[in-house]
Amino acid sequence: GLYTASSVMLACLDYQTLIAKNLANASTTGYKGERLRLSTFEDMLLGLSPDGDGSLGLGVIPTGAPIDLTQGSLRETERALDLALEGSAFFAVQTPDGVRLTRDGSFGLSSNRELVTLEGYRVMGTNGPIVLPEGDVTITEAGLVLVDGANVAQLALVVPTEEGELDKVGDNLLAGPYRPAAPEEGRVLQGYLEGSNVDLSDT
Repeated sequence: GLYTASSVMLACLDYQTLIAKNLANASTTGYKGERLRLSTFEDMLLGLSPDGDGSLGLGVIPTGAPIDLTQGSLRETERALDLALEGSAFFAVQTPDGVRLTRDGSFGLSSNRELVTLEGYRVMGTNGPIVLPEGDVTITEAGLVLVDGANVAQLALVVPTEEGELDKVGDNLLAGPYRPAAPEEGRVLQGYLEGSNVDLSDT
């Protein structure tokens, strides 16, 4: 009985930590919430046995916190370098640890006029990091980047190949396998940002 009670208490502690993290990021641009997944000790341990037979005591254990990739609400900003995505695609950004995925499209320009995230990570195009010359920037729904009407780059939109293998890096970056997005998998909206998908009524 004590072991059963302690397992439930530990699971509730993990659940409370996850809820606190989601609540803290309820207003974070592009944040994807997490949900705790639980398994009973019986299901977990018997599933590892060769015959799957036997009996065990009660109790639960956290077995993961899948990332919720559902769409967040869109907010209009009318800022040229604010971008949101509709669909399952992600922006690809270059970090010191490699390419990471994000839905946070609140971009800016570096001193070299490279398109960058708020953290300074370079936003990737299909031909490498995107550099914007002086002029009026227009970004089409297909991710084509135009400056004064001239084509300068194409946003590299990607989708995860294995959602279960994605790992959170900080609050807004995801690491994991990915592939180029098909045209129907992502639509770019200029002058918009995607909000967090955390539902405060369902935390």
